[in-house]
Amino acid sequence: MVMHGISEGLHETEAYSPVFVFTDAGSKDLDEKDSVMTLSQMLYSPLYFFLTPSPECEKDISDYEDLALETSGQVLLLDKEELRNMSDFVKSAGVGRADIISGTERSGSGRIDKRSTGEKHNIQFDVDDTVDTLVVTVNFRTPTGSSYLLTPDRNLIIPKFVSAVTNMRLYEVHKPQPGVWTLKAITDIGDKFTFKVNSVSPTNIDFDFYFLVEQPSGKLVPAKHATPGQTMKLKLNVLGGSDLIKSDRSIVFLIDTKGNVISTIQTLSLSKVYDFQYDGLFIVPDESFKVMVYGETQAGHPFTRTSQATIKPSYGILQASRSVIKYRMIRPGSSGHFYFKFQHLSDKTCDFRLTFTNPGNIITASSPLFFPGLNSGKRRIIRIPYAVPTSVPDGTEYRVSLVMEGGEVKSTYVHTIIVTRFAPTR
Repeated sequence: MVMHGISEGLHETEAYSPVFVFTDAGSKDLDEKDSVMTLSQMLYSPLYFFLTPSPECEKDISDYEDLALETSGQVLLLDKEELRNMSDFVKSAGVGRADIISGTERSGSGRIDKRSTGEKHNIQFDVDDTVDTLVVTVNFRTPTGSSYLLTPDRNLIIPKFVSAVTNMRLYEVHKPQPGVWTLKAITDIGDKFTFKVNSVSPTNIDFDFYFLVEQPSGKLVPAKHATPGQTMKLKLNVLGGSDLIKSDRSIVFLIDTKGNVISTIQTLSLSKVYDFQYDGLFIVPDESFKVMVYGETQAGHPFTRTSQATIKPSYGILQASRSVIKYRMIRPGSSGHFYFKFQHLSDKTCDFRLTFTNPGNIITASSPLFFPGLNSGKRRIIRIPYAVPTSVPDGTEYRVSLVMEGGEVKSTYVHTIIVTRFAPTR
């Protein structure tokens, strides 16, 4: 029950805190994957997976990679005996960590190497003077892949750790030289590798973002996901390091997964002077993309910071419709209904299907439920009946994961319920 465990961890963590998952098992509850992804993105909590290869783990690794990608986290393949070497990595992920660049390269996107046995890949990235420690990780799917990290002066950096089992490579450089660094990789034909470059510093240049969509009333509401082809507003806030950068030399734009610019460049200097908030319009592309902040530090060195953005075909809102305290605390032996409200903002009337988990079998309705002909912009109240046995221990906590799908809309929500005799009466 990997997804359920991650969900529990996210409910206990603070916003912007990373969550680390150690497992050698597959996930038997992948139906909760979407709700886990949504919750992680709402908290800005990246998911780091430390996986020990096994047949069960291998079959679900693509799902783990999806979660890591969409939350700006990472998947690391390690032998059990090698996990102890990751203590420094875990510590560095906890404080002052920001993405410089990350991605996946496949055979066919590089050049054939001189041995004619594979392909070369060259990834260049800027390291600025605010970076206290540079952390680079490279994951190969086959044990024959190799990588080389070069400084701006073309000096070779030796990996701090190389997995003898999975060929995962970890580079860690303290006080790295500012300038353009190069990561070289050689892969076998048909292989792929993933890489991630992080800046670690007590005061790091970092940011968060969310989208704004316009309701029929004209009111702008936050949306974590973007809608392809639509003109939306991107709200970006520099969380830390605003005093380290030059606002008039810093820009915000969108890039695709290969690093190509797919949006109009906007300068931070057009926004507020002190906190460098950016609030601009863009056309959402029909593919995965990243939000990038690029510019210069006060010392004149180029810097780059990126964060993964998620495409959703259309936008819908699914959430609890009653008091958070009163209707998330229920008494043992009680029965009633959970109330949720749903509204979609697509361009047509759609039939919807609601699927949900049933922890403790307290929900007396069967999943899925169907809601035909829901009009765009119109709010729908959804009632789900429940009955809690008197034998349920006081303090038991349940989390119901809900997914609402229809047309091109897919919305998720996680509802937390606490069974306690101190719950208020209705």
